[in-house]
Amino acid sequence: MDIIQILTIRHLKQNKKRTLATAAGIWTATVLLTMLSVFLTSFMQKLEAADVAREDVKPLLSAASGMMAVVLAVLVIFLYNMLIMSFRDRGRYLGILASVGATPFQRRKIAFMETVILGGAAIPTGIGAGVLLSVLIFPFDTVVSWRVLALIFLCECAAVLLTGIVTIGNPAKRPVIDFIRNVTDKRSFKKPVMLPGWMERFFRTEGKLALKNIIFFKRRYIITGISFIISMLLFLDGYIYLNYLDGRYEARDRRPKDNADMVLEEAYNKRNDAWEDFTAEAVTLPGIEEYSIQERADMGTVLFEAKDINPKLKEYRSYILGTSYKNPITIGGIEGETQHGYAMNLVVIGMDEDGFRAYLDKAGVSGPGDVGDGKIPVLIEDYPVVKTGGTTRYRSVLSEQVKGLLSVYSDAGQWMYPEDVSYGKQVDEFVKWEFQVLGVTTETAPCYVDSPVEEPNTIYFYTTQQALERLVKNKDFPKDGSGTYRRLAIKVKSKAPELPDNVLFPAVVQRGNTIYRSLKLAASSYAFLSNDTTWNALQTRERETAKMQEETAKIGEKYGLSDGGGMDIDNFDWSQVDYTCDSYPAQIMGALTEPFPLLRHLFVYGVLIFLTVISVFQMIKIITSAAQMRRREFAVLLSVGMSRRQIAKMLYLENLICTAGAYVAGLAASVSLAFVLFQSWGKEQAVEPMFPYQIIVMETVAFLLLILLSVYLSFRNVKKIQLIDIIKEETV
Repeated sequence: MDIIQILTIRHLKQNKKRTLATAAGIWTATVLLTMLSVFLTSFMQKLEAADVAREDVKPLLSAASGMMAVVLAVLVIFLYNMLIMSFRDRGRYLGILASVGATPFQRRKIAFMETVILGGAAIPTGIGAGVLLSVLIFPFDTVVSWRVLALIFLCECAAVLLTGIVTIGNPAKRPVIDFIRNVTDKRSFKKPVMLPGWMERFFRTEGKLALKNIIFFKRRYIITGISFIISMLLFLDGYIYLNYLDGRYEARDRRPKDNADMVLEEAYNKRNDAWEDFTAEAVTLPGIEEYSIQERADMGTVLFEAKDINPKLKEYRSYILGTSYKNPITIGGIEGETQHGYAMNLVVIGMDEDGFRAYLDKAGVSGPGDVGDGKIPVLIEDYPVVKTGGTTRYRSVLSEQVKGLLSVYSDAGQWMYPEDVSYGKQVDEFVKWEFQVLGVTTETAPCYVDSPVEEPNTIYFYTTQQALERLVKNKDFPKDGSGTYRRLAIKVKSKAPELPDNVLFPAVVQRGNTIYRSLKLAASSYAFLSNDTTWNALQTRERETAKMQEETAKIGEKYGLSDGGGMDIDNFDWSQVDYTCDSYPAQIMGALTEPFPLLRHLFVYGVLIFLTVISVFQMIKIITSAAQMRRREFAVLLSVGMSRRQIAKMLYLENLICTAGAYVAGLAASVSLAFVLFQSWGKEQAVEPMFPYQIIVMETVAFLLLILLSVYLSFRNVKKIQLIDIIKEETV
């Protein structure tokens, strides 16, 4: 070994505490980063094993890449801070070497060799320890990607070497006498440093000194604050983004619903003459408690007149799949005619006489249903999603005075869209429809059908089957792209308790470039997994509904109707399917057994926990290292009469001001970003922002714990100060 290597190793041995502290910092950062990479690699393989769609995984891969980049950035900042403090601590040693003839290149080489030795010892052992701890700690089979580990090794080596080069600087630019004196405690400020009067009275001299130290060591405290801010930002907004992916912020219809257990729905635009005979026999099955025979007609977008809208809703925003539009709007016709009104989606549902009468009674509407005078009597279910101001929710939009004759306008070709179109005029001919309103209600119909395809701007007109037939036979009724289809909603007799309503809700889902609506599981519905009684009731009802489905399928086969249940899954032919059967308990079971939401929660929370641990570790290390490096300063303060308690109070106030400032800045940044996210989502989806105050409480608790930790570390470090040791260091 040459003289440079000998001096480097000797210096590392003589300063064991500093050497071990710096190596431990690099080692711990490497361990955490390795464990994070093993966790992510194992998690992605779990997703592939669960056969999750690639479109679902893409957002997580992007998030994982971003979080890994943030972790690397935080670790580089941490390593830089550790090495810069180590360099300043050995400044006097380099000055002595300069006084005996060491050249600037030799001094740089010594400092660089220290960095190489520390990194070379800590990084490989940290990677090995990280892999071993991952295998021992993680409660699943871990997967180690050697390519990822090699990338981590190269990135950390580059980070250590680059930060080592930066911290070395150019020793020739600094006088040797300054190195020997190692004067780092000089305080010079361009302006007087003053505390507010109330703070100076409360904190006294220690507070003023703490503020001066923060300004003087601003780079160090800025690094500490940035790590805390990043942790808060990722934790809060990561939680919000996770809930957004799960559809938790989608506006919810929280009305009590009498859900049907099973729905038989005729294939779209496929009317079979045997359907009525099939349903008539199916409803005679002994296992049926209640049923509703319906026929549905989609009229597309219609314009309601301003006089029929709630006066409190002069303007509001409505939503359709993937976009929104403002009401009222003006629609132009090809021949120059225009109509001004409130655009909503209209669905007319015909019911059998008994079912319609039951719905009228539930809504509190008396009198006859259909008097047969040629008019279309309707009971309006008025509960779409609208946004007024900053509030997005389901609510009634029609005026309370709506009763009797009601007019709406549509387009015979059903090409009227509320959003702007590039070619301007879009309506061939406006058609005026008139309905006889029996009443307006927000109550749901008996045997409610929870559908994932319903647009949130829909208003439903319920009428009798005979009246619906008169409507459909009208020459102006939309024919292209629409039509009618029939369905039978059934409630099964069951020994099990009723299932909770509002378990599922429709939400917008995006997979790649495709946007569609799907039923999502409400957050509170995860209680099924922990409540044995409810879970057993769900399983019982699912078995009973499956049995009822088998019985109705046999009746369907008798009339030549198929639900596709007997087809080979590999050779499935949708053209041979006459009707579909949806089971409400089966939909809940499917949502509960879907692995992706739970895996996504595990993924995000795991990464956030890693980030939090890394950031907290970094803050603790910076606090302890800073106190260790400022021993000479504390010795001077002790020599001029300050007590150890006063010095500890000064240190505590420094950490308090720094952490409190970072907490306020992190909270403001997190809330601001959350507001921006909700604003951007609200332009395309009917989101109902629910701010996660519990996360704020958690971050506040973490903030208080860090304050208590800083108090403990401050007293602990000041207790270790011995004047005689400082004097020995200055004379050796």
